[in-house]
Amino acid sequence: MTKLEELDEKLKSYHPTEKEFEHARIAGEQRAAFVAKFPIADLDSLTPESYCIGHGDKENFCWWIERGTNGMSSYFPGSSRSYGMFWEKDTNSYQMIMALKRYKDLHPDADNGTILHEVIAKPLKALVEAHGQQGTFDSINCVGKSFLLKILILYYPDEFLQVNSTHWIDTIIDGYGLEKPESYVDRNKVLRKFYEDKKKLVQGGELTQQAFVGVIARQLGIVRPRFWHMQLHPGSDSQFSQEDVLKILKQYGVVGMGEAWENDRGQPKQFAEDMHEGDVIGIREKGFVALVRVTGPCRKNDQKDELNWFDIVRSIEILSTDATEYIEKYKTETGKGPHEHLFPSTTLSEIKSRCKNKFLSFWYRSVMGLDPIDEDGQQHDDNSPNESQGTSSQQFYTKADFLNEVYVSAGTFDEMMSLLKKKNNLILTGAPGVGKTFAARRLAWAMMGERDDERVEFVQFHQSYGYEDFICGYKPSSDGGFELREGVFYTFCKKAENDPDKDYFFIIDEINRGNISKIFGELLMLIEADKRGDRAYAVRLAYKQDERFTVPKNLYIIGLMNTADRSLAMMDYALRRRFSFISMEPGFDSVGFAALVSGDDKMKRLVEAVKKLNEVIVADASLGKGFVIGHSFFCGRLSPEEIVCYDIGPTLDEYWFDNPTKAEEERTKLLNAIR
Repeated sequence: MTKLEELDEKLKSYHPTEKEFEHARIAGEQRAAFVAKFPIADLDSLTPESYCIGHGDKENFCWWIERGTNGMSSYFPGSSRSYGMFWEKDTNSYQMIMALKRYKDLHPDADNGTILHEVIAKPLKALVEAHGQQGTFDSINCVGKSFLLKILILYYPDEFLQVNSTHWIDTIIDGYGLEKPESYVDRNKVLRKFYEDKKKLVQGGELTQQAFVGVIARQLGIVRPRFWHMQLHPGSDSQFSQEDVLKILKQYGVVGMGEAWENDRGQPKQFAEDMHEGDVIGIREKGFVALVRVTGPCRKNDQKDELNWFDIVRSIEILSTDATEYIEKYKTETGKGPHEHLFPSTTLSEIKSRCKNKFLSFWYRSVMGLDPIDEDGQQHDDNSPNESQGTSSQQFYTKADFLNEVYVSAGTFDEMMSLLKKKNNLILTGAPGVGKTFAARRLAWAMMGERDDERVEFVQFHQSYGYEDFICGYKPSSDGGFELREGVFYTFCKKAENDPDKDYFFIIDEINRGNISKIFGELLMLIEADKRGDRAYAVRLAYKQDERFTVPKNLYIIGLMNTADRSLAMMDYALRRRFSFISMEPGFDSVGFAALVSGDDKMKRLVEAVKKLNEVIVADASLGKGFVIGHSFFCGRLSPEEIVCYDIGPTLDEYWFDNPTKAEEERTKLLNAIR
């Protein structure tokens, strides 16, 4: 079967997801905002301020190309030099590449605005007005071709396919034997026609450009596969042996999971929507059993008689069952073990590229005859070593994603976002189990518009936590002395300061457990929104007297506060006025939680009983609304009886420690509700 025939078969069986259409809608909104902000008629009026990235704002043309429109196609250059001219914070000046410096040499009196106009802005307007034709595309040599293609894609979405990498364009054309014109503008249009023809094969004829590009990129091997760890379970109360797992893989050629197992991590949703054909899975059962590659889309299990524990399945091919052999090779090649303790205990988990455990990649590359240690795999355009891929590989994260995972109302989400943007500092309060920690990270993702944990830092305060841990201080060194070490907040502030065009989020769990004055020290003033990044308020740190320090504007602090811990003191008033507060309530009435317990009548009865229990807790003068039972008690894989006996019951014993009869009375009510 040829590549084209393989593609046709994939598209005929392809099932688009709501998530794909949601991403396409967001991309369209991004594009509309960009075109409204930078109309074609005004392109030759771009100034260094409105064009250059590096100022730390989101108003410039280059920021919109890189970040503001990342849903249309990706352009993430490794250096700001790829834009020709950029603002350099260290020198507090505009910098330019050699092509612009040559113009300066020929026109010594030209200022930065004139240079930008003549070398970049005016040619860009001519390019866009001519739709990339009449030699306008190849005449611009101070920026990369991917940058120019991204601009044309934004202004003419009906003419171009959302792929701006020249490497990707050539690989796709060569891979399918398509017509290959001389200009990359025309090559992209060939791909656009290819897309229009092929999407008709999909049931209903609806297929987003990003989904189409993802299918062909995985088929042609343009992108590295994503790696997953997975366990196969026959049910919540039992497990397979390694022999059972191998039998399923070999006899049925599928992996699967039960939809009823969905917990607060949404693993069946990951299996259905985030996993793709070509992804590689390490199947585990008390150690690795097999390495498999996904070969088909997610589908309902049509073999219920034989595989009645799986609701949804994916077809796979077995790549290797010799885990022990490759573990030994991995130890020999790297000097490291496969770090079994790093493996998640969850049924399904994606192994991110930043994970220190590289064994799955090593195993895969060894089996496929590739260099097992070469994990770079990054494809770049020939015309610019810093230009990256042409289609977005990042994971978008939207309001809809947040509301699907976090059991709060849309109004509460809007309030969280608004307060965080205005104040820079927000504290989520609530009783144990209302999902504060879970919500905080997703709130950060929602504000970014993508899942990017590289821009999220997480710490937990406690009574021994101090300034030396948070900002900087002297710590024992290996030679028996002391050395000055920078703390987690100081380091993260510097990271955000050096990347001013992106938002960073610092999450503090149990913020009211720490001694705030001891931890923040002289920085308490600097976290106020109106003093962020303002050199007039910069302070000299206790252990860094030669440095004047500020907290950057693009860093947001999210604190988490447990309202049910009797041992905690009142919140420091100096810190309180610098934060806005939102109280999180149990999400039993949210749409997402209703979906979680749907189909389980016993669990529904327990939920109703807990609602009545919460009314009793709120009415108790010694407790109150800060002690209610949250929805997180229901988000694991425990049965209703286990939830009452081992989770909620002990909590009630703690609440009514001075009235054990009351605790037992309320526990009995819960058990009666599920009998």
